[in-house]
Amino acid sequence: MNEALNDGQQRTLLELARTQVELFIRSGTRLTVAEDDPRLDAALRAPGAAFVTLRNRGALRGCIGSVTAHEPLHQSVVHNAVQACLDPRFRARPITPPELDSIDIEISVLSPPRPTGDPREVVVGRDGVILTVGEHRGLFLPQVPTEQGWDREQYLAQLGRKAGLGLDAYKDPRASLETFTAQVFGERPDP
Repeated sequence: MNEALNDGQQRTLLELARTQVELFIRSGTRLTVAEDDPRLDAALRAPGAAFVTLRNRGALRGCIGSVTAHEPLHQSVVHNAVQACLDPRFRARPITPPELDSIDIEISVLSPPRPTGDPREVVVGRDGVILTVGEHRGLFLPQVPTEQGWDREQYLAQLGRKAGLGLDAYKDPRASLETFTAQVFGERPDP
């Protein structure tokens, strides 16, 4: 994420994500976006990393994304919209077609992650965090601790739990912490 996306670019990504979610849930089909689609400007064609979050009346129904920019931003959004529909946490209760009218989509466009050597540098509400210890890895988007009402200590402790480790995993000398920021926007305006 180099520059903030404008309202039109955000709308385009939300439209692509909505179309893909509905297409995938109704028919299992993946959306093909034409390379010459006039909605795609240089920013949406540039490599970008994004997460797509699906909620039903506020309840999480899927959240999947990419941390690194390995494909054009619009493709990252479309790809992760499908993956959010397949979020393994909801495998036993997948999203159904009748539920689509209640699904809200949120997109988080990520900056490149940067290493931080000091957990005290993490700023709640600004920083997403990636914790890696050996083969274990956990990630929270910047909005998660604010939504949960966590302070920095709780944020980092819950990140350890998400990574399948203990609550003090971020203090482990082998732990690697990376932070990133995100431009977050959704179908529903903030209250």
